[in-house]
Amino acid sequence: MSPAPRPNLLTKLLAEARIGSIRADVHHGGSSVWPLVKAGAVQPFKPAEAAFYPAELRDPNGLWTADALYYLAPAINTDMVSAAQAPRSLQDLLDPQWRGRIAWTTQMTQGGAPGFIGSVLQAMGEQAGMD
Repeated sequence: MSPAPRPNLLTKLLAEARIGSIRADVHHGGSSVWPLVKAGAVQPFKPAEAAFYPAELRDPNGLWTADALYYLAPAINTDMVSAAQAPRSLQDLLDPQWRGRIAWTTQMTQGGAPGFIGSVLQAMGEQAGMD
């Protein structure tokens, strides 16, 4: 017999916040942080070590501190593209020669198209990245 399914952690924490009985001390939240902030279920916490982190890796109000840093960059098949032809910037990927030649994973993950697009928007700015 398999164990009963566990409730979604975010749903559980939001329900606890609604009744004023939060049972968690620390939560590794990822994208669930903002619904919890909106629900008033997150208190500021600034670990001493966070003072040594670059400003963009910590919330100035102490609501979050990054615990991992990922670099997302395109990979180039050097059997198909020579070093001289390889794109050197995100802007270079807009060249029509790359249309239909970029492969994406079908997984909706940070390492897939959504994560790469987010990296483009962060690196180029929202307007240039969307263009």
